[in-house]
Amino acid sequence: MPGVLSGVKMMDRVVFRKYGNPLDVLKLERSPEPAEPGSGQVLVRVNKRPIHNGDLLMVDGGHDPIKRPIPASGFSAGCEGVGTIEAIGPGVDDSRGLRVGDRVSFFAVGTWQELILVSADFVTPVPMDLEDDLAAQIFINPIAAMALVRLVEKIAANQKTDVLRIGALEDVVEDLRIAKTEPGVILVSVAGSTVARLAATTLKAKGFSIIGLVRSSSKAAALQQATGNPVIGYDDENWQEEVRKAAAGRKIFVGLDAVGGKIGEDVLGLLSPGGTLVSYGSLTAEPIPVDHVHLCMTAKTVCGIGMVHWTQLPYETRSADVPRLIQMVRDNQDFFKVAGEFPMSSITEAVRLFRSPGRGGTVLLSG
Repeated sequence: MPGVLSGVKMMDRVVFRKYGNPLDVLKLERSPEPAEPGSGQVLVRVNKRPIHNGDLLMVDGGHDPIKRPIPASGFSAGCEGVGTIEAIGPGVDDSRGLRVGDRVSFFAVGTWQELILVSADFVTPVPMDLEDDLAAQIFINPIAAMALVRLVEKIAANQKTDVLRIGALEDVVEDLRIAKTEPGVILVSVAGSTVARLAATTLKAKGFSIIGLVRSSSKAAALQQATGNPVIGYDDENWQEEVRKAAAGRKIFVGLDAVGGKIGEDVLGLLSPGGTLVSYGSLTAEPIPVDHVHLCMTAKTVCGIGMVHWTQLPYETRSADVPRLIQMVRDNQDFFKVAGEFPMSSITEAVRLFRSPGRGGTVLLSG
């Protein structure tokens, strides 16, 4: 661990200097504190920040298709957190309601450090009734769920009504008659995750039918009882047939997948002609094999969403979303339980817990 630089204020920071297994490459170091905030920035002292799968993909290089070179100073992972404003740079409009000493939630890359410079556009004051454990989680998962809901509604409004299917033995032209009273069935992998449960709850309230997928059949029954949706474990050798039975002849028009690899491929295969596979993560860090038959013969679509899409929206749109995100957390606090909290010095133990099957909640880094 580098020593203290004379006359320079130092802070703790979890860094990596090469892509690889987070258990091997993540290290706690003492690093110089950030400079004073520039125009439009605020300096935040971070109190708590969650670990997300996307953070670990950042560390092993799975989030960057070109694997950009890592600077000598290293990278820090982490994308959201809660903390206190220490300084505000010039150009931050008073209408943002940000003051030194305010407790705030924020979105920024590199939150696994004590202090961080954040664009004021991505900082919001925290309501008094929202505890830090919840306030640290208002951006990533709720935004992903909100984005999924918006995308599904868009897909539903533009469903294909005529699809050419060419089988191995015969050519069949199938006229798909979309029942206007049945919005359709949505197949959701990792159905017990925070994002999946948030999205499924909202979509079900809008009239869509949900079929959930989880890793093990032993967890499927409990989740089915909690949600009222059919839930199937893909460790069952007949799980795909169980999905078809649950759909009961209805069109499976969307698959929401955060597993990737073979499961993502299987979800694509289960979609009805004209269906859309939406990728929003990759727990396996494996690519989804896509047979051209799905695209050319049954007119299926593969697309994806990520946080970057939300960050590119106009400030006014994002600002209007923030109260909705906070309310989503308030209304669904059971989805944001904490499985464990660790100081940054225990990053290895925190990652191990995060990766453990059935951990039952978020893992937080504090301090």
